[in-house]
Amino acid sequence: MPDDATEHPPGSPDLSNCDREPIHIPGAIQPHGALLAFDADLRLCGWSASASDWLAIRPAPDRPAAALGLGEEVLALLDECLASAAQGESPPLSGEVQANGHLFDVVVHMHQQRVLLEYEIRHVGSPEIASFALQANRAISRLRRTRQAEELLQIAVHEIRKLTGFDRVMAYRFRHDDSGDIVSEDVADDMDPYLGRRYPASDIPAQARRLYTINTLRLIADVAYRPSPLLCRPDVVPLDLSHSILRSVSPIHVEYLSNMGVQASMSVSIVVRGRLWGLIACHHRQPLLVPHSVRMACDVMAQVIATSVEAAETRRAEGRSRQCAQLNSAIVQDYVSSDDLAATLGAHAPDMARLLECDGFAIVSRQGREVQAGATLPAGLPQQALASLADASTDIVCRNGVADWPAGMAPASPWVGLLAIRCDAVENLWALFWRLEQIETVRWGGKPEKLVRIGPLGPRLTPRGSFEEWKETVSGCAVPWTAADIDCAQELLHAIHRALSARMSELDRAKNQMLAILGHDLRDPLHSISMAAQIMTRHHDPASLGRRIHESSGRMQKLISHMLDMSRIRSGLGLGIRRSDTDLSALLSSLVDEAEIAHGRLPHQRAIEADVRGQLDADRVGQLVSNLLGNARHHGDPARAVEVALRGETDEAGRPVAVLGVANVAAPIPAERVARLFSPFKDAGSEAGTGATAHRGLGLGLYIARQIALEHGGDLSYHHEHRPGDAGPGWVIFVARLPMGDGAASSALRVGA
Repeated sequence: MPDDATEHPPGSPDLSNCDREPIHIPGAIQPHGALLAFDADLRLCGWSASASDWLAIRPAPDRPAAALGLGEEVLALLDECLASAAQGESPPLSGEVQANGHLFDVVVHMHQQRVLLEYEIRHVGSPEIASFALQANRAISRLRRTRQAEELLQIAVHEIRKLTGFDRVMAYRFRHDDSGDIVSEDVADDMDPYLGRRYPASDIPAQARRLYTINTLRLIADVAYRPSPLLCRPDVVPLDLSHSILRSVSPIHVEYLSNMGVQASMSVSIVVRGRLWGLIACHHRQPLLVPHSVRMACDVMAQVIATSVEAAETRRAEGRSRQCAQLNSAIVQDYVSSDDLAATLGAHAPDMARLLECDGFAIVSRQGREVQAGATLPAGLPQQALASLADASTDIVCRNGVADWPAGMAPASPWVGLLAIRCDAVENLWALFWRLEQIETVRWGGKPEKLVRIGPLGPRLTPRGSFEEWKETVSGCAVPWTAADIDCAQELLHAIHRALSARMSELDRAKNQMLAILGHDLRDPLHSISMAAQIMTRHHDPASLGRRIHESSGRMQKLISHMLDMSRIRSGLGLGIRRSDTDLSALLSSLVDEAEIAHGRLPHQRAIEADVRGQLDADRVGQLVSNLLGNARHHGDPARAVEVALRGETDEAGRPVAVLGVANVAAPIPAERVARLFSPFKDAGSEAGTGATAHRGLGLGLYIARQIALEHGGDLSYHHEHRPGDAGPGWVIFVARLPMGDGAASSALRVGA
């Protein structure tokens, strides 16, 4: 070693630095070649100890490349490399040269202002290389005609083994956690197959994964090699060999291969969008030096696979993006028309479930309302999830398994995967997408854990010594939510926010309009009361005037009550349902009696089943019924009876439900009105129906009535029917389904399949 040259040996990996081993600056190369490093002015600043023997040159610091006797062809490659770097490009350049009686593959590249010139010995001549090229060209053509990833990998391992002669060639496909499955393999008949086994992420530490990504092909011609150290000027920092073809490898990896009985190894990376998607690993039981040009052909095969995979992923992402955009547009449009976000999302639940590839879906709010789709969820599961989200700091929460849930709040199997979207913070309304637990038996290639033991380099983390198949049953995890899933959820959330914003703008406009109507409608009864009071002072009929005052003040009270209820609903407070034991049959009969007394000219026909009772808010249910009766009275044919029906049923889970219906003779409600039938601030002049007696109103009656049903865990619906033998316009029918249990969670509205 010259006096003015310094060797830069790498630090030995041990327990403290194994995972941080600087494998890109090993301070040595593999000995089947030589390396020369030059400054940007092509003066020598570093070289391998093997350079003197292989090239018969005398390297010295600052010696010009032209003075080393490298030959015109090599000097031309060096000049071309510098010219490319000056234009912002730095592709590796290669050639074939004779030096010191040997045939070499020469590769030049520039990295970190250093020009690295590498000589790799080659034992086969140009005719053999030409034959390899033809074989490689046929293999690449086969790959370009193939679309499916599995078939691409199988073709690749077969062709690479035939081209290189390795005993085993296998293709890994990496998972979300960076563990890798061997999905394709071509192996010698007398070797144990590894197909189907999984290897842990720790087999490829982060720094190695980085090198696999930026330098996609690496060869270890002889695992038992003795490294050739790098010599440098004293002022030169250790050479970064990230892109070197001769870079010496980690002694830990050498031990790993030795434990597997491997004497030569080659890896070819499959890089998709900058990430290590897969890896083709080659093993041989004897030393094997694969010519550089053959390796480059293998690298081209990996690039063809990467291009095909990326194209397939792009097609899938674009298709999914289109579906997501169409779905979001439909949700915005439907919500603006319906003003019921939970029902709107429920109506689109099957499409959302397919888009996010989930097994179950639920909409749940703090009022206890649930909308489900897909597989039937266990009772109470959506509310349990809602409780676990109480402290969520983000609008999207992703849980892939039991370990991701708050302590003590994880659900029982199999519903362990959850993607939750907070759709409305005011109402604490969440959309919950569920994935089922995936219990699988993993065939590990040896026990995954590395062991602490005394290895060849002292006490440190030692790679596994056994690669016999080791099985493990993995539970408590669902198929993980991907970045694409999260993107879809984010787009859905943006669409919901747009819909909420559009709806709020519409409500503000309608509110201003309705406030004007409210002022008009309050002014009339106030004027009547004022006039009645003046007349009473003149001693006219007090009974008649008292009725007028009562009716006018009642109308005012109803208007004000509706506005207060609407304000509670829109502010997220809800109507404040207070359940108690209620005889719904008696309550309904009493309300019909009152309606007949107040409006004696309008007949009522009853079909009220006796003794229908349960846990309800009697006052709010009375308000619901009064709204429906008033609606029927104002919009129905005054010559035909209003029908009132009540019966008890059970839901799918066997729980009691009251079914209450009010019907009147009238033409069907126009389709454009049906879409907004239960929305607040509908068109002035019609609450529902098109009867001749339609009146001006705020459009809040049906909105509040349905909210009462929803907060009981039920629903209110409309339909129109023609009855046999009835030649009239048909019947407008409103049906309320009210769960009779002791909590809102006793009922769930099922939609979709």
